Amino acid sequence: MTVFPWQKAAWQKLLSNPDKMPDVLLLDGPDGHGKLRFAQCLAQSLLCLQPDDDHTACGHCQSCYWFSTYNHPDYVFIGIAEESSTSDSSSKRHSGHILIEQIRALDDIVYQTTHLGKARIVVIDQVDRLHPNAANAFLKKLEEPSLH
Repeated sequence: MTVFPWQKAAWQKLLSNPDKMPDVLLLDGPDGHGKLRFAQCLAQSLLCLQPDDDHTACGHCQSCYWFSTYNHPDYVFIGIAEESSTSDSSSKRHSGHILIEQIRALDDIVYQTTHLGKARIVVIDQVDRLHPNAANAFLKKLEEPSLH
């Protein structure tokens, strides 16, 4: 997976010094411009054990394999939650929000050591859809990290 051509300048600027990557990034822009894809490419590249000269993921190391199979233990994706619409759990609908339970579940992941010694990355898609309680929990997590 690579970034779109219109994202190349931002990519090069951001990864010109990967050792000085900020702890938190907020990607903003119009719908349909590839922000999620950019975030996923960035996550894979930062987790890659053998990145290319242009800092893109190699695509063949253990980390890239885990990422491509959606099983990377150091990568978490959070998106709009699904809720059961009836007592039958096979019937799901979108809640329209990212729920507090999704943010609380980060405790089990982000406060552990990394599996490959690189980074721990959380991508939250549509962060503007955080339920108010989830937003408060997320801000608290950012402001007062656990001492685990």
